[in-house]
Parts: sequence; structure tokens; C-alpha cells
Amino acid sequence: MSEEFLKPLTGKVRQKPFAVFDIGTTIHLEQAFMVGFYDGKTYRCFEEKRGSISQPRTPEDARGCISQFLTWLFSSKAYIRHWIYAHNGGNFDFLYVVRWLMAHSEEFSFNAVPLQSSILCLEVADKPQMPRKTPRTWTFLDSFRLMNAPLEKLGQALVGESKVKEPPPLELGDGWWFVHPITGVAKGPYKDKQKALHAQNQIFYATLHRNPRRYAYLEQDCRLLYKCRETFGDMVGSMGGEIGMTAPSSAMKSFRRMHLDKWIPINSCFPGCDCEETTGVLLDYRNVPQRFQVFDNHANQQPRQ
Repeated sequence: MSEEFLKPLTGKVRQKPFAVFDIGTTIHLEQAFMVGFYDGKTYRCFEEKRGSISQPRTPEDARGCISQFLTWLFSSKAYIRHWIYAHNGGNFDFLYVVRWLMAHSEEFSFNAVPLQSSILCLEVADKPQMPRKTPRTWTFLDSFRLMNAPLEKLGQALVGESKVKEPPPLELGDGWWFVHPITGVAKGPYKDKQKALHAQNQIFYATLHRNPRRYAYLEQDCRLLYKCRETFGDMVGSMGGEIGMTAPSSAMKSFRRMHLDKWIPINSCFPGCDCEETTGVLLDYRNVPQRFQVFDNHANQQPRQ
């Protein structure tokens, strides 16, 4: 078995610039009606609009928001050094990007780094034309793998803010009621709160593309995610750590900066442990040779004893 070593990180922490995006859909998930993008300074919204209604379109439809957004993003090198986050993007938002890329294979190539059944990292490269020879590359990351909680809970915990939400159902004398987001008419009664919430969500997403508050919903989601990522990065940095692509890789980078003072061996496999989802086994060098910890640099798991 070849032996490698884990080394301390002593160089200056390189702060990676980042931006965020979010995609708005209805109950028809094959189509999207709006994309929001925020880089910490400027918020942009992409949509095809007729009258007061945003038009849901498939990703490859040149009229739609996905095509508008990616055409704009890939038209310049402004964000090639950024990490571009979407929360839970590996299970949702990135799929729209991949579908658009598959329809533009003559212009772009991409590499998806899988994590179980989702996408951890999506790297997109253009196919340069002369005289430019070097391709430009954009990196998309799933912020859920770095901050493993719903955006609502992250916002409350890290920055004391919440998503923009519809008023919850209310219990009146004959059951649970809620207000229709478009007409303002009361809907009900429902026997219990869960049934009322389900019905409210169905109506909410079915009509979201014509809801006047859709702009506030999307913009707040983008700004909230950016603030959470910024605050999280500041917290890790203030302790002397470093942000990686995922929570485990951030923990490893921070461990190497804050606590590791000498080289320690890394084995690619170790008898008795499940190595399919791990990247290395660190033998505990603190005078307890029987113990070992498995650190997964990529999967969203905690070290286990």
C-alpha cells in the first residue's frame, strides 16, 4: 500500500469570490419562469414576460429565463473565478443548467462531479474560437453541501432573517383556512392544518408565475443565501479556518490550518472500514494508535469513530 501524507496548510487563505442564483418554477417542473442572480452588489432577474405574467419555458427554449441567464453569464469572463452557488442546486437548479448545456454541446462542455444521486460540483467550459485558445471555466456549487440546512433555518440562525412567505393557514370555528395568493379569496375549511398547508402550497406554486410578489420571493432568496454564505465564511475565517466546497472539506482545510503541526500519513484504504464513500483514513497520532477517524473530504458526512 502506497503511503501519502497530510500536510499542514500554512499559506495565506485565498478568499474565493462567489455569487448565487435561484430558479423559480411552478408545479410543472420541466419549465422555469424566472431566474435570480446576485453577486453581493447587483441583483439581476431574468424572465420572459407577457403583460403581468412570467412565461414558463423549458431550459433549451431561447425565449425562456434559463437560456437568457446562461447566455448572459457565459458571454463574459466576469464570473469565471467565482463559485456560483444554488441552495440544493445539485438536486434541482443544476438540472436545468445541464439540460441547457446538452442543447449547446457545440459551444460548451461540462463536467459534473456526482455525490450519491445529486451533483456536488458542475464545471462548465466554453469551446474557444481563434485567436483565443484557452477555454473559460465557470464553477457551480451546491451550497446545501456546505451549509446543511434549509435556507429558512440558515437565515434565522446566521443572519436573523427569513424568506418571504405567504400568511400561514388560520384555524377558525369550522376548520383551517388560507387566503388565495392571487384572488385574495379565503379557501377552506380543511379538517387539519397539514391538509390546509398542502392545498395552499399547491395553489401557491401553480400560480407563482403570475403572483405579484414573485419578485420579492426570488430576490430575498438570493440575497438571503448570499448573506448566509458570507456570514458562514466570516465565522470560519475568524477562527483561522478556510472554506472548501463542502462542510467536510472545510473542516479538513480548517483542521490543517488550525491544528495540524506535522505531516501525518494518509492511507487510501484501511481494514475494516467502508472506503467506498471516503477519501482517506487518518491514523490518530495523539498516542491512541487503536483509534482512527475517517474524514470524507467530499460527501456530506461527519467524521466517525
